[in-house]
Amino acid sequence: MLTSEAAVALLTGVTRRDSDDERDLARQIAEQLGYLPLALDQAAAYITQTHISYARYLDLLHHRAAAAYEAKAHDDKIQATVARLWDITMQTIHDHAPHAVELLRVLACFAPDDIPRALFGDDELTIQVDEWLGVLASYSMITLTVDTISVHRLVQAVSFTTNGSTQNEPYATARESALAWLQRAFPEEWWSSAQDRSMLRALIPHIEAYPKLSLKKYSPTAAR
Repeated sequence: MLTSEAAVALLTGVTRRDSDDERDLARQIAEQLGYLPLALDQAAAYITQTHISYARYLDLLHHRAAAAYEAKAHDDKIQATVARLWDITMQTIHDHAPHAVELLRVLACFAPDDIPRALFGDDELTIQVDEWLGVLASYSMITLTVDTISVHRLVQAVSFTTNGSTQNEPYATARESALAWLQRAFPEEWWSSAQDRSMLRALIPHIEAYPKLSLKKYSPTAAR
């Protein structure tokens, strides 16, 4: 957790709004979000992308303070905070780029770090995927590098919930899509080239994160 001043500095630094009145509102937002860095980063990204005021964002937070998000355990409160932000941000993303929401749910089926972008191929669909990834990154829902994608574990944890309840149909659809991407990217003859062996090593954590995946050709020992 950040201190109050550090949290305010994060919000005002990203949004570039730091008048006395705005700093007071930023402090209220930080308090609402429990000074959680991930939540503050996502809030700042949302405010920046949508060009709304701190007061408007506070209003959105208050509308997501339903009892369904209240929890006694400390870890549950952190997840509840992220779930509130999820609803706010993902509704906005869904209105403009619904496929980006679907893609984030697919990413939630993998291990959280170093998801290879090569997983999504090099055809015309990749151009669309890159656009959707760009949208998600602009709202701080994911972290992008030239080669990899990372999704915070808390974001993954709330990716299939709405108002505190799990959505089974989106979860099943996302798992099917994740499996299809993994099978498509799996090297047919991974031993034949350094590039294929490198791809297999990159895929192993994500194959292992998918417990029902069955690939007879998969040999983690040989790939290391």
